[in-house]
Amino acid sequence: MAASPTETGLKPGETPPNSHMGSGPFVDYDVYQEAVLSLSWLWEARLRSISSTLWQRLLSK
Repeated sequence: MAASPTETGLKPGETPPNSHMGSGPFVDYDVYQEAVLSLSWLWEARLRSISSTLWQRLLSK
């Protein structure tokens, strides 16, 4: 559950951190972790599509 901007001490318009650990370096860590998760998800989807096309080529021969 995300805290309201007044609780985390952020200006209105800023996105509150996803972590319950509010402020400091943890904000950067959350952003970093989120980026890594989204990138790994993209890579997983890409690898899945590549491997499926490779399997189709191998099976069609």
